[in-house]
Amino acid sequence: MAAIDYATLKKGGFMRQKQKGYFSLRLGVVGGQVTAEQLAAVTDVASAYGHGYIHLTSRQGIEIPFINIEDIDAVKKALAKGGHRARRLRTESPDGDGLSGK
Repeated sequence: MAAIDYATLKKGGFMRQKQKGYFSLRLGVVGGQVTAEQLAAVTDVASAYGHGYIHLTSRQGIEIPFINIEDIDAVKKALAKGGHRARRLRTESPDGDGLSGK
């Protein structure tokens, strides 16, 4: 088994849990806006890979605990299909670019 690069996983939003082999995925939500497609992808990932749990953080983030290290690549692919890019969920606002509202 290859060495695990925990620093890279952390930069990608995967935080080690106390439980061996499990990670909690943290997704930042820009401006507190999430599309239905993105939310459905998060729900699907939580159901399939995270024991069905989703945690909404005090900073408007989304956290999916109990992701097995062996499922990380599948989780990334499933979120990408649902409109998730990189570590943050970015959405377009009805008025413009999704960041400034213009």
